[in-house]
Amino acid sequence: MYLISSRFIRRYSKPRYYCKRDLLISWLIVIIFLLTISFNLEKSYSFIQKHHSSFYSLYSTPIAKRTLIIVRTSHHCESRLKYLLTSWISRYKDKQNQQNIFLLTDHYIKNSSYDKFANVILTNCPQTHNKFDLCCKTANEFEFYYNVTKDNNQFDWMCRFDDDQYLNLDNLYSYLGELDSSIPYYIGRTSTHPLGIHGLKQKFRFATYGGGVCYSKVLLKKLRLYINKSITPNECVKTGLSDDAYMGYTIEHKLNVSLTVLNDRLHSHLEHLDISFRRLTLQNLLQAITFGFAWDRYQLSWMPIIHEIIQLAKQNLNNEHSLMLLWNFLRDYEKLHPENLTEKFDDSCTSYHKRVKAAKTPSKTQQLTTRITPVEKITVKKIV
Repeated sequence: MYLISSRFIRRYSKPRYYCKRDLLISWLIVIIFLLTISFNLEKSYSFIQKHHSSFYSLYSTPIAKRTLIIVRTSHHCESRLKYLLTSWISRYKDKQNQQNIFLLTDHYIKNSSYDKFANVILTNCPQTHNKFDLCCKTANEFEFYYNVTKDNNQFDWMCRFDDDQYLNLDNLYSYLGELDSSIPYYIGRTSTHPLGIHGLKQKFRFATYGGGVCYSKVLLKKLRLYINKSITPNECVKTGLSDDAYMGYTIEHKLNVSLTVLNDRLHSHLEHLDISFRRLTLQNLLQAITFGFAWDRYQLSWMPIIHEIIQLAKQNLNNEHSLMLLWNFLRDYEKLHPENLTEKFDDSCTSYHKRVKAAKTPSKTQQLTTRITPVEKITVKKIV
């Protein structure tokens, strides 16, 4: 494992679960199991043989080896990682096949899900969720790309995702494989409306980090003067923009590179349910690149189930009707069985537990007078 050294912290308590949700998950697992054993094995084998190259394309294809994938998390949200490890990263159980996947966090936790990742980047950024902290992590994402491509520019793309997102790697690689990385590409799900900042007449769009964002190597090269640990965190705070909005401001306004919008395939947890998740067909699910999960809608614990539906669809197209019924049931469950969210919060992150305990957040004056310490230089170690 490669990790950027830092002190270890104590693991927080695991999130709570609710009986109703566990019962739903149990039944869905049973249904998926029955669907699996009901497949016509002979036809499935024939289908897999016919599409052999697509099934084993994840890391073996050149585009996979040329794509750097960063998943951002926090030690507060370590419990989220088990859902990634049991869904889209589950096909990478062998750490040798995780060479292009990097987990970025503020602190490393021993004897946790972190241990199952081959590559962990420690940022030493502040541990809060304010703009400076987020912009600091963004700067570290880019700084890491600059470092790993300094002597050997093997990565044509850098894509970054959050720890509450499902990523369909096959669809991502298929999409990027059709593009020319020598063209400045800024790819993502657009913000709801163009933004502006004080003193700037021109408005700009940005790719919301909640949907996942990809940058081509040519754009990454242009961004080096603007996005780095030395200037980005403080400049980001000065504009009053969030980290993803600041990226849009830099790319569209300063570099004059337009956002390549991919709203139909990149899905964020910020989307309105009635015009997104509740309307997605099985075909939409199979074509999507990302899904964003949230505690107050479709749960992170659904991620492994959605992953299994996608994998089953790849293995046997003759069972599409059964999979469609299963997907429709899962999709509509949230609407038909609404939970009372009064006084509830996101229990997948211990920082929210602390927030509820505190019952009071610091005033603006306190936040502004907090001293901002410079971020230490990244050092990479190989852990045996």
